[in-house]
Amino acid sequence: MADGPNGETNGNDGMSDAPRNDDEHRRDRSDKSSGDFSIDAGADEEVLSTGLMTGRSASVRFARGQEAGEVTNQSRMDAANQSLADALRITYRFLQLGMVVLLVLFVFSGFQKINEGERGIAIFLGKPTRANLEPGAHLTWPYPIGELIRIGGGAVEVPISRIFMPNRPGTTSDDALLEVPIDQFGSMGRLNPSRDGSLITSDLNIAHTQWTANYHRSNHMRYIENVLPEQEPALVIAAVRRGVVQVIAETSIDDLLKKSAESIAASVRVIAQETLDELETGITIDRVVLVRKTPPLYLLDQFASVQSAAQNAGKAREDALLERDQMLNEVAGRAAPVLISMIEAYERYIELGEEEQASALLDQIDIVLEGGR
Repeated sequence: MADGPNGETNGNDGMSDAPRNDDEHRRDRSDKSSGDFSIDAGADEEVLSTGLMTGRSASVRFARGQEAGEVTNQSRMDAANQSLADALRITYRFLQLGMVVLLVLFVFSGFQKINEGERGIAIFLGKPTRANLEPGAHLTWPYPIGELIRIGGGAVEVPISRIFMPNRPGTTSDDALLEVPIDQFGSMGRLNPSRDGSLITSDLNIAHTQWTANYHRSNHMRYIENVLPEQEPALVIAAVRRGVVQVIAETSIDDLLKKSAESIAASVRVIAQETLDELETGITIDRVVLVRKTPPLYLLDQFASVQSAAQNAGKAREDALLERDQMLNEVAGRAAPVLISMIEAYERYIELGEEEQASALLDQIDIVLEGGR
């Protein structure tokens, strides 16, 4: 208890201080029970002689619960980091395994098969290393380091049925066009150069032809170096076309229609092969076939009548020769060949004006005709 300003005892102040001290003691005990404490380094320590604490804020505070929470959180973080490290380690192992599998698959992708009727060329860094590989499985460098190029080794046939023929309406294929009758082609009148094809012979006549060409790839190395597969048929057709134009330009229309088709086609093949060899295509033409040859369609009837007359004349000539041989056999018998040669010699003497020799030879002819010598 304390004295008031008038020397009187202030009971209210003593009573008010007691409850406050009790409350502070309870808070201190509560803080101690929770285990939290801290030290205020700037606060002055004061101890009352009466053993009671004053009403100012405490300079010591316990904090043991906070440290325990921090330890728990640290433990949890360590466990999470460990789990993450384990997951990354497993993922890395799987990544290594995947890389090994991909590497093995990449190496074995170099095993490639060449089918029957094909030949192969092995490529390494853009340069051929092995050529003319036989059918079967072969190990080469995988793409893009290397490559195995397959080339067909069989014969190929290309039809040339439109270039030198009049236009035919419709969408008939080149192969089927070889079988179309000649009277079904569109231009039975005048030719239209922008639409109809034709050839000019050596005697300045117009002709129409159809062809086929058979070829194979003989030099595979030159073929892959100089020929694009999609341009291969066009290249062969262009070479044959050049040969056809040149050969027909040196052949008359009569020779074209009467001459053997095999001999004309053989000349075309020689020129076409020379063209392909100059280009170093590695392609060999096996055969060129002249499928059809015809004069201009609007003159077809006239040419047919001329050919018919020529055939009739040939038959009449053969009949005359046969009749001559029969007459000679009846007159001279086995001496007919000698008699013919003597008559030819007699005609030569007459042409040369050598009458004496002609007269002497005529006497010999008479003797032969009479059966003597």
